[in-house]
Amino acid sequence: MCDFDPQEKTAQHSLRSAVVHVDWRDTRVHLIDTPGYPDFAGQSIGALDAVETAAVVINASAGIELTTRPA
Repeated sequence: MCDFDPQEKTAQHSLRSAVVHVDWRDTRVHLIDTPGYPDFAGQSIGALDAVETAAVVINASAGIELTTRPA
């Protein structure tokens, strides 16, 4: 949903941060989808200033990889 740019569709991963929202019950939740590749870590780190909570999603098949770091 957030990877709408033709380059992102071709690469099949995020190249830049994207903001979306979800309405749940009486609450609007804003989400920032950031790139997961280490080459784009600056975008992910920069997004942390704008959030209250961050979730790191790790591929269950691959597990923790070399570039996975604790925040």
